Amino acid sequence: RLIEAFTRLGVRAQTSCDQLNSWTLDEAKQAAEMEGGGRVLLIPGEDYCVNSNWDSSVTHVDHIEDYIDRTMQAEQEGAQMFQVQAFPQQAWTRDNFLGTVPLSSDLNAQVLRWLHNSGKLEGVNLLEMNLICAHGPSIARLFGAAVSEGDLAQCAASCAQACQQAGGCHL
Repeated sequence: RLIEAFTRLGVRAQTSCDQLNSWTLDEAKQAAEMEGGGRVLLIPGEDYCVNSNWDSSVTHVDHIEDYIDRTMQAEQEGAQMFQVQAFPQQAWTRDNFLGTVPLSSDLNAQVLRWLHNSGKLEGVNLLEMNLICAHGPSIARLFGAAVSEGDLAQCAASCAQACQQAGGCHL
């Protein structure tokens, strides 16, 4: 039912992990094209078709670079899609069962520098980040996305409250 809800809205879905893992990037882009423009592809996610690489020991910003290096090295020869989580894991407590989402515009700036200056994330399939308002469009462009002035304006409007609360947002 969940997949049907998305496909009724025009989102394409690929539920065969074998098919998904056999695609080239161009084939995945084509499969994700939406009628009105843009691309979205619904896939069975974490630890089904995609290695999540969740690591509970990554609890601080200082742990991220080592985690990324280990994960990218381990996944380079893999045949399954994988994701890298460029954020510390949420802190779970008895009083806060939903956890506290760690936000760091400085970490996003570091990810942007890694993308500019190193091969640290070369070949990553899915990059997960928090506070995408901080450097999100710049990071998206480095992955080949076309980000228009209209996109930037919409991002700035959507991020106004988050940037005020977290500070340091840069598009």
